[in-house]
Amino acid sequence: MRKGLIWAGGSLLVLAALATVVWFGLQPGWAIAMLQSRTEQVLGRAITVKGGAHLELSPELAIRFDDVSLPAPSGFDDAFLTASAIRIPVTFSSLLERRLEPTPLSITGADINMVIDEMGQVNWPSALPHDGATLNLLFNGASISFHDGRSGQMLNAARADLAVDTTTDGEVTLNGTAVINEQLAKLQAYVKDPSRIITDGSPAEFTLDSPPLTLAFNGRLSTVGGVGLAGTLTASGPDLRAALAWTGAPLQGSLGLKRFSASGALDATGRALGLHRASFTLDDVSANGDLTLDYRTGVPKLQAILTAEQLNLDRYIPAAGGTPDSWGRAPLDFSALRGLDGAVTVDAKALNYGGAALGPTRIDAQLAGGKLQATIASSLALTTKVTVDGSGDDNALSLDIVGTAAPISAELAPLLGRTLVTGTGDFALSLTGSGATQEEMISSLKGTGRLSLRDGALVGLDVVKSLTAVSREVQDGWPVVGQTSFASLTAEADFADGIATLKNARLESPALVMPATGTIDLLRQALDLRADPRLVTNADGGLAGLPVAVAVKGTWTAPRIYPDMADILTNPKTAYEQLKAAGLPPALTGN
Repeated sequence: MRKGLIWAGGSLLVLAALATVVWFGLQPGWAIAMLQSRTEQVLGRAITVKGGAHLELSPELAIRFDDVSLPAPSGFDDAFLTASAIRIPVTFSSLLERRLEPTPLSITGADINMVIDEMGQVNWPSALPHDGATLNLLFNGASISFHDGRSGQMLNAARADLAVDTTTDGEVTLNGTAVINEQLAKLQAYVKDPSRIITDGSPAEFTLDSPPLTLAFNGRLSTVGGVGLAGTLTASGPDLRAALAWTGAPLQGSLGLKRFSASGALDATGRALGLHRASFTLDDVSANGDLTLDYRTGVPKLQAILTAEQLNLDRYIPAAGGTPDSWGRAPLDFSALRGLDGAVTVDAKALNYGGAALGPTRIDAQLAGGKLQATIASSLALTTKVTVDGSGDDNALSLDIVGTAAPISAELAPLLGRTLVTGTGDFALSLTGSGATQEEMISSLKGTGRLSLRDGALVGLDVVKSLTAVSREVQDGWPVVGQTSFASLTAEADFADGIATLKNARLESPALVMPATGTIDLLRQALDLRADPRLVTNADGGLAGLPVAVAVKGTWTAPRIYPDMADILTNPKTAYEQLKAAGLPPALTGN
């Protein structure tokens, strides 16, 4: 047994020694010359071998070519490819016959430098013969760089393990992995005719699968006028900001923009791309339309025209930290407005904000230099123009709301905390403010407002009933809860430092006339109003009212409303006697 092992081992040593003798007995130049001939036949350029050819016995018999390079065409400074070694498996018979088998070339430590110069000329082999010659390349640990001198477009990949094959018809396929911007990506590509890339374009396919982004392209690839893609594209990922940052276009902010997908007709040239007749999903929004992104300038530009089923703005507006009793002191972060310019139009079948449902709505938004200007037109006959300036440390806001024959109803109640008034009519509000928090913004509001409603009601107070039964209601804890219907309600207000001063306010109905004055403190959400409600007592328009004004004080969600006289709340019976003594009309006493 032992002798058998010794015999076998000795035989292997003899064979190895024989192979070495045969190899060194032959001139290694034949292998180098054959490799150069083969690469020139397939790639149009002969490879350069500076480190010579060496025979390897392990892990298999092979020829290794050290310090190799594939030159670039005339006019380019650097080689297209350099590598520490190329390894080709061989057999004893192929060595003796001075023949290289058509087996894969394993390339170790390659640096692949792909360049398009300012004239659109490329440094890589673009014309492969269709004469039956093939090439099979296995790259291990390669580094790849791409630069387009016309657009400045760049791409770098490291630690690439790739298999590149050419067919007898000149088609090229690529499969493998590479590290791109510190993320491992799985790559697959196919080019039907590389020679057409620099002319009218070649049919091509490409897929990429990485943690931040998965995409697939099928169409035409061309380098004329810029690296161009025309075909169909699908893309998806768990976080849009992460995907944009990975591709070299970081977007600030932290709200929304999570899971996304897009599919449609791609038209891309250089650093500009368009996706047409496309379907998009982002967060919980589904949309269709056209979108373009242009990275050719310092700030990316986005343009989009989309239709969506439902759009929830709460997901994209910074939380102010407010409560039912406070506007909130959380710093407002509008940094997401920086670093991206553009124009977007969205037609949404339903728009939700702050719990309010606005129904079909169109949004036209322009963004430039950290300043957003948006016009929101809803089916409620409301048009809102909002300008948010997030370019500096403090945020600036301007708000213009115009309603023409617009209904005010419970649909808008969540924006106000409760429904205070209903009706249909015209109104306008124009406000500006600034601050780092919502509370600061509210405290700095200034501007004007006007209101002209018809056929509505004040919600929470029945003024007519309170007046017609004042003798009972004052003593039972006036006023009566309910609502006060009106034929018309008009008011104007001036805003300064977050306080609205009411003027020319008047409510009229067949049964009631009520002018009012006072202030509304938006910061404290408080009312301090005086009203003079008067009942219409006959067909001639006779009026009867209290001898004192009605005060409306307290928070606007739960104001106290009472005749403005001493002890009305603590001693209503005595107050009622004082009302009578002051000249309470008989029409209001129930007598």
